[in-house]
Amino acid sequence: MLDETQDSNQEEATNKVFFGGLGFLVIVGAVIYMVFGRGQEVSEVPLGQLPSKVVTTTNGEEITNKQAQDVDGKELLVEVGVTGSNFAFSQDTIIVRKGSKVVVEFESTEGFHDFVIDEFSASTDQVRPGAKTSVEFVVSEVGEFEYYCSVGNHRELGMVGTLIVTE
Repeated sequence: MLDETQDSNQEEATNKVFFGGLGFLVIVGAVIYMVFGRGQEVSEVPLGQLPSKVVTTTNGEEITNKQAQDVDGKELLVEVGVTGSNFAFSQDTIIVRKGSKVVVEFESTEGFHDFVIDEFSASTDQVRPGAKTSVEFVVSEVGEFEYYCSVGNHRELGMVGTLIVTE
């Protein structure tokens, strides 16, 4: 009888350790996914087969991002939705390939803002909340380039992001 009680207690302790460890691994996996697995996903499809919308998440916010490749595989078209609020963009980072034609669809959700990248002479109109504007440009060099809001001192207040251009 004592052996059965000890076996039962030992089995119960083993189950607690196993399920506790399993729960811990699930939580760690979820945290790793949230931190590293929520980057901007870009889908490449032949031009003409472009889905109407691909919704991904970057920094926990939903964005619309479309990317297409021409038949020769040379020019990429990348459309990115970006919103501006008081002293922040909806995305901290946009990643594209060299040679891509980029279309930034910009909307202000609060305050008066714009979207500017000096190196590619790209800038939108300055817009008020609820208004939309866009800019189109081709990225011709690899590197990291700052985009910012040129209204007042918004750039100095942290309304900036990084365009990363890869090979």
